[in-house]
Amino acid sequence: MNPNLKTVIVMLVIAAITFIPQKKPRAQDGQKMPMSVQRLLIKVRTAMDKGDYSAAIKHIRSDQAKSQSKTPCSHPIVCLALGNCCLIKKKNDTGRIGISDGVVPG
Repeated sequence: MNPNLKTVIVMLVIAAITFIPQKKPRAQDGQKMPMSVQRLLIKVRTAMDKGDYSAAIKHIRSDQAKSQSKTPCSHPIVCLALGNCCLIKKKNDTGRIGISDGVVPG
């Protein structure tokens, strides 16, 4: 085969791969966040914006009590929000926070 033809074929393949539209990845392996989790996070965010971290923690704990899930949180972002609320509340209460403090929600 002609070397120039090989070069042209390789260039066409690279161009085709580059310009083929790719699917954009969606959150959580193609799943959207459930509406109930979105509503909960709005309540938590509102409480956090007011600086009321205890209320934010209560919202999450009440959701955990209602949840029939075997996991500690209904969604990974809810676990993240709970951890953030606990850490900020502890920092506000004690004036310090560190890794060795062992703040574990639950």
